[in-house]
Amino acid sequence: MLNPTTVQLPKYLPLFDPDSFGEVSFYKEIEKIGYKQILLGGTGNGAMKRAIEAIHLHTNLSVTIIPSGPGDIFPTELVFLVAIMNSNSHYFRPFGSGSVACGVEIAQQGIPFIPVAYLILGDSTARWYTDADLIPNNKILLSYCQHTQMLGYKWLLLDYEGSSSIMNVELIKKIKKYTQINLMIINEFTPETALQAIDAGVDTAITASDIYEEAQNPIQLAREFYDNLIAVETKSTLVTCM
Repeated sequence: MLNPTTVQLPKYLPLFDPDSFGEVSFYKEIEKIGYKQILLGGTGNGAMKRAIEAIHLHTNLSVTIIPSGPGDIFPTELVFLVAIMNSNSHYFRPFGSGSVACGVEIAQQGIPFIPVAYLILGDSTARWYTDADLIPNNKILLSYCQHTQMLGYKWLLLDYEGSSSIMNVELIKKIKKYTQINLMIINEFTPETALQAIDAGVDTAITASDIYEEAQNPIQLAREFYDNLIAVETKSTLVTCM
């Protein structure tokens, strides 16, 4: 598998860290809500293999993964082959040793993948782990986004986890105006702010695993996101088809 696959991601994807959500009973409940696809990833991903195998064995969920290294890659429906564009690490930066090793592992296993340009914009564990420089302002960030498209990337992921910045709707509109890239954003969204991001032009809103880890009732929170984002989209599609 040397050529990227063609995919259309849903408007909303929940991200779960398998180290925090390792029980298959949790994913069974997620499937009961109506979810078809989930995203797995985390800084360590020590439980990735076990989680993928259990989900595939006991549910019909489609599993996409964001690997933190080649040891996190296992047979699944889709892998984000990420290059962290603002990383200083020889391991995580574009064409870094870890990035290349991930590509080799994906190719050897023949797993469907999409190349994703990844920018870390919050002061999170991921930033520390990848030695990523914060981008000082949105004007420079827009330049990064344009450069990403010029390099041939079709998918861009902005990770705001750990950021104190309020989501900038105008920035999203500018990115969509000046690029034709598929824009994904990870943030500590609420159902309302995720909908705002989607309305502004974000192609896929992704909730950081932290918000589920800190929720009193993660399943109820997942249901709220589903009802406000996915169920509404599904109903709209059905009406259009009719």
